[in-house]
Amino acid sequence: MSYSFAGAGQAARAGRHWPGFDSLAVIAPEILVPEGYRAVIVAPRPDDETLGLSGLIARLLMLGRPILLVAATDRAAGTRAPSRWTPQQKASEWLPQPLRALRCLSVARSTVLRAGLQEGELAGLEDDLEWRLRGLILPSDIVFASWRYDGHADHEAVGRVAARACAALFAPLVEVPFWAWHWSFPGDRRVPWHRARRVFLDRVLQARKRQALAEIRSRFRTDDPRARGAALPTRAMHPDEIVFV
Repeated sequence: MSYSFAGAGQAARAGRHWPGFDSLAVIAPEILVPEGYRAVIVAPRPDDETLGLSGLIARLLMLGRPILLVAATDRAAGTRAPSRWTPQQKASEWLPQPLRALRCLSVARSTVLRAGLQEGELAGLEDDLEWRLRGLILPSDIVFASWRYDGHADHEAVGRVAARACAALFAPLVEVPFWAWHWSFPGDRRVPWHRARRVFLDRVLQARKRQALAEIRSRFRTDDPRARGAALPTRAMHPDEIVFV
């Protein structure tokens, strides 16, 4: 499933001006991940978890909930770094950014895993990724993954794989929109608003999220013409995070 970028990002830019956002039910992190459960966050790429869920991650760690972060790709080649960057710049600036961002959220390096699959090719590697996830996910986990209809091939592949793995292991799945903020508009019927919940971020969590986002600032500078002016940075700065339950 993929969508046009024409006029995209209106839902994110509308922000508080669209009454629909305020009508979404609020869900607390301690309800999303009850005591005794672990949060497993499966991201298509390192730093997606920071963009979409850094406030939730910070709060879960404050609550003492265990977490595991899994990125399907590892960006080892720096494939999305601006083309003008030298290999030295990629090594010193681009590649370390995701881990620096996670440190801002107090994430331990030992809880971060990289599947190391090829970026842009996840749709053809779903069996491999599913095998890996089945070896990590427990029935006592709450799994977060990119939405199956996000409008980006890698994101949708991760969502499909997570859904299958969770169904097989009887683990709950929470889906997270990322690229949907690029193409959707307020009230867009392609978006399952009835499943949407808001995770409210207080001032402390907003500050932690801003610090983490500052570490992945080059994510917002891209040679990809589709993503110029993209909406996700706008959505990421809102005082809440949206998930589909």
